[in-house]
Amino acid sequence: MFAILTVRYKYADRLFNRVGISWIDNESAKYACIKGTSDSFSMQVLARIMQQLENESPSAMWYERVASHSNPADMPSRSKLTEACRILHAVAGPLWESPSTLVDAIVQLHDRPLGVVHKLLQGR
Repeated sequence: MFAILTVRYKYADRLFNRVGISWIDNESAKYACIKGTSDSFSMQVLARIMQQLENESPSAMWYERVASHSNPADMPSRSKLTEACRILHAVAGPLWESPSTLVDAIVQLHDRPLGVVHKLLQGR
């Protein structure tokens, strides 16, 4: 779910008022994204951050479960980046670091679960 969250953050401007599909290889993450909540504390924190991003940059995302072996987004983590690029007609780009604003918000919610999530996309 963290991967989806960082992509959602990075491409907030591109996804603004657009339709998209997120392929997820984990049922818990899928339902946390859909419902905006989870029984797992860590997933709950990530779901709250996802909801904040959705509030700031609305989109119409469809979250779908795809098994790891069928999920092209999982290929780079299995050392198959070149194959994934070929299948998706994509070009590998540089790695990006997780945005500190996002990481700070996650840490703050872990420390103060009922805390306020401040604007994440402001000043990017």
